[in-house]
Amino acid sequence: MSRHFTATLLLETPWDLNIDAIAGALRTLFPAVGSVDSIPGQAMDTDAGVLVVEGATVVVQSIATPLPAEHLSPPMRPLRAKGAEEAIHAHRAHVVISAGGALPGLEGAEAYAALVHFVATAALSITPSLAVFWNTGWALTRSETFSTSANMLLKGKMPVGTWISFASVVPSGMRPEDGMGMVTYGMRAFIDRELELAPRPCDARTAFQLTNGICRRVLNQGERLADGLRVAAEEGGPMMTVRERTFWLRRDLSAFVLIAEDAVVDSETLKARTQPA
Repeated sequence: MSRHFTATLLLETPWDLNIDAIAGALRTLFPAVGSVDSIPGQAMDTDAGVLVVEGATVVVQSIATPLPAEHLSPPMRPLRAKGAEEAIHAHRAHVVISAGGALPGLEGAEAYAALVHFVATAALSITPSLAVFWNTGWALTRSETFSTSANMLLKGKMPVGTWISFASVVPSGMRPEDGMGMVTYGMRAFIDRELELAPRPCDARTAFQLTNGICRRVLNQGERLADGLRVAAEEGGPMMTVRERTFWLRRDLSAFVLIAEDAVVDSETLKARTQPA
C-alpha cells in the first residue's frame, strides 16, 4: 500500500520556486536527514522541483494563486487555533510539498510524514508563509507553530497537533451538555481508520483531550486498536470500548469508535440508549 503525505504552505505573496535554496535550508536545519540532492524543474521540463533525500523523492511546486477556501475545510468544522484561520483569507499563493511510497505499516507512514514535515519546515524558513495546511488531516497550523513542532520529531515524538485535526459532534436533537462527541481527520493515513469518540456527557475540551490522548498513544507508542478492545483514557478518565465501523458519525469514512461507559450509545449496538447507563 502506498502512503502519501502533502503539506501546503499558504503564502502572503507569490514566491519563485528555488529548490536549491530549500535543499540548503534542509541540510542546515536538519543534518540528521542525510544526503539531500535537488533537481530543478527545468531539468525535468516541469514547473515542480524535486528533492531526493536519502533516496526518497519529495516534489515541491510553487503556485501563484490562493488555494480555494473549500479545499481547506472538511465537512465537520475542525477545532483550529486563532490566527491560522485568518491565513485562509489572507494568503495569495501557495507551495505544495509531497512525498510517499510503499514503506509498510505505521512506521513507514510516519517516516514519509516526517520527511514532508522537515522539508516544509525548511521551506518555511525562506518563504513568506502565513500557515501550513496538512492535507491528509485538514490541519491548519501557523507557520511558527509548525516549524517548532519539527523539534518533536527530532526527539522521536509525532507532532499530532500539526498532522491531525479534530471536530466536535453533538447528536441530532441533543444539546451540547447532553452529549459531546469528537472525530479525527488524518489518522486514516497512518492506521487506515479515523477515530470517533461516541458522544458522552462532557464538554468539547474533555472530548478533545480523550481523543487526542488516544491518537498520541497510537502514533507515539504504536498502540493498536481493534474491535472489542478495552482502552483506558489517561489521567483517570473513563474506560472505553473500541468498535470498528465502516460508517458511523460520518457517512464517508471508516473509523475506530471509542465508546465510554457513560456514552449516550450502547457499546455493543452503537444505538442510542433508551435509559441512563
